[in-house]
Amino acid sequence: MKKLIIPLLTVLMVVSIIFAGCFGPSVPVQPGDWFCTKLDGLEEVTSGVVLVAFRVNPTSTGITAVGCVFQDFTCGGINFEGTNTVESAHPWPITRGRFTIERVTIVDTTLGPLELTVQGKFDGTGTHASGTLEFRLEGTILTTGTWEAWPD
Repeated sequence: MKKLIIPLLTVLMVVSIIFAGCFGPSVPVQPGDWFCTKLDGLEEVTSGVVLVAFRVNPTSTGITAVGCVFQDFTCGGINFEGTNTVESAHPWPITRGRFTIERVTIVDTTLGPLELTVQGKFDGTGTHASGTLEFRLEGTILTTGTWEAWPD
């Protein structure tokens, strides 16, 4: 019986550690402004730069704002310039270290709204996040990519 208990306890400890890592950061996410300093995979972008940022609320339970800075950014043959931030009175929730900001209008263009979707996950330290993003114009995907962010 003793020979069975020790391996069983070992297995339970390993499973607990694995599952703890699957459900989000082990420490609270750092509140404040986060900047996506690494964007990859934006194949349809022909020139310029886009910077994406978001804000984590003081209780680390939600995203209260998302914004973009466009610098001579051309995507799908359309040029975007300027800065826009979308704030939410009802934060996009951070649940088990993950969040989704679904199709918010970043810029109104003459061709329709440019929408941004961001999906992300915070790591176990609460000081690094990564995920995917997507830009849509009139419901059509212009480009998608991946990102990494760190707090300011």
